[in-house]
Amino acid sequence: MMVEGMQGKPSGDYGNEGGGLEHALESGDMNARIKAVKALEKKGGRRSARLLAEALKDESYEVREAAYHAICRLGYEAMPEMMQALKDESFYARMYGALAISDMVVREPDKNYGDDVIDALTQALLDKSIYVRRSAYDALKVIEYNRVFKSLIASLESPDAVVRLDSIMALGRIGDRRAVKALIRALGDVDASVRKCAIVALGRIGDKKALNPLIGALNDPDGGVRKEAAKALGSIGSPKAASGLIQALKDEEPSVRDAAQEALSHIKKSMAARPSPTLKRGGRRPGMPGICVAIEETLSEYSKERQANLSSFNI
Repeated sequence: MMVEGMQGKPSGDYGNEGGGLEHALESGDMNARIKAVKALEKKGGRRSARLLAEALKDESYEVREAAYHAICRLGYEAMPEMMQALKDESFYARMYGALAISDMVVREPDKNYGDDVIDALTQALLDKSIYVRRSAYDALKVIEYNRVFKSLIASLESPDAVVRLDSIMALGRIGDRRAVKALIRALGDVDASVRKCAIVALGRIGDKKALNPLIGALNDPDGGVRKEAAKALGSIGSPKAASGLIQALKDEEPSVRDAAQEALSHIKKSMAARPSPTLKRGGRRPGMPGICVAIEETLSEYSKERQANLSSFNI
C-alpha cells in the first residue's frame, strides 16, 4: 500500500511525496486512510487541514472520527476549513465542522474571533440538522460570553469609579477564575468602595491565588475594606490566613474584629472536618493540629476579653 511505504519515512519527507497522502485518503483500505489522517495531523498546516476536512466526509465512521480529532488538535489554523465545511452539502462535513469550531472556541476562549466566524456560525443556526445548529449555538454562546467578559475586564481601567464598581460586581457574580488577576489589581484602587467590592468578588470566586493579597488587605486604611477582607478569607477557608486574622482580632474597628473571629471559626471548623493528612509512614503532618490549637486558644481569649468589656460597659 502507498501509505505503508510512506510510514517508514520521517514526517518531514511527506511534502515530497507528490500528493501521496491525498491519494492514501482515497485508498480502499480503511486503516490506510486512518494512517494518512494521522500523518496529516503530524504534518500540520493549511493543506493538511484542507485534506482532513475532506476526510470528514469519509464513508467510514472510524476515519471521520480520526479526522475530526486530528482537526481539533490542529486547532485554530484549521478554522477557515471548518467555516467552509459548515456550507458543505455533506451532513458529516457540516456536523463535524460545527463540532470542531465549538471545540476550538472552548479550548481557546481568549482569541479574538472575527465577524467572519460569527457570520458562519450564525448561518449554521439555520441548518436543517439539529446537531449542526446545537454546536453552532454553543460556539456562539462561548464567543459572546468571552466578549462580555473581556469588556468587563477592560472596564476596570475606566476613570469612572461607578463603571469600575459595576464591572467588579458583574465579575463577582460570573465567578470566572480568569478575572482573579484583574480583581487583585483592583485592590490597589484609589476608591475604597471599589477595593471593597473587589474583595467581595474574590471571596465569592474563592481562588487561593488571592490569599496573600487578601491578607494584605487586612491592613487597608479603610475599616470596611478590612472587614470584607476578613470575611473573604473566611470564605476561602485556608489555614494560611490564620496568622493575619489573629492579628485582625486587635483591630480598632469592632466590625473587623467580629469578622476576623467569624473567619477563624470557619477555618477551624473546615480544618476539623477534613481528614487528617498523614505522612507515608503513618505519622501526622506536623503543624496542622498546631494551627487549630492556636486558633482555638486565640478565639477563647478573644471571647473572654469581649465578655469582660461588655460586663464593664453594663456596669
